[in-house]
Amino acid sequence: MTSDRPFVADPRRLITSFDSSTRIGTLIKFGPFAAVAIIAEVSLSLPPGPASFPDTWISVGLLVLATSSLAFSARLLPQWCDLLSPLLYIASALALILAAGGSSAGVGLVVLLPVVWAALNLDLWKSSVVVAAVIVVELITTYDPVDLSDTVRIRREFAFALIGALIVFSIYEIRVNYSRIIAQRELRELEMNGTIAQVFEQNRET
Repeated sequence: MTSDRPFVADPRRLITSFDSSTRIGTLIKFGPFAAVAIIAEVSLSLPPGPASFPDTWISVGLLVLATSSLAFSARLLPQWCDLLSPLLYIASALALILAAGGSSAGVGLVVLLPVVWAALNLDLWKSSVVVAAVIVVELITTYDPVDLSDTVRIRREFAFALIGALIVFSIYEIRVNYSRIIAQRELRELEMNGTIAQVFEQNRET
């Protein structure tokens, strides 16, 4: 039995498998960030090696927890649990920096990756929390393993706060514009589908 209604393709079906609610979507969205962190962890094996083996294992463990936390469905957990993965990632980055011997060891920028991920996937206020966590991490690294001067401490805190805020608001603006474009496209699709249905009904009557 065939339907008399016209077939209208839904282009959103083409990207269903890449949605964040699917495993493939989760891998695509978080996989590259985890890969960079893994590369940073592996870089500790280069001479002269890690300054602290306990911090190295803590960093690896927290990174595993950050990745594993994405296995839980967002529908089964409160909305604030979206922050769990980036915060664990930041904690892992902190341990990594300490394991490498400080922010001057060349792995300090890894701490900004959760800010990018949060800006791409979370609400604005949640991204702000992630930026605040990064600022705390930077404050800690100005005391341990090397106690820096107050001038350097203030300069670093101010710089990371501005960079984090710039990343969040820039990406959020792109997301808003993209959502507006999608809404306009869906509206045009609805209007087109209505027109097709009207033409189809007129052809049936004639």
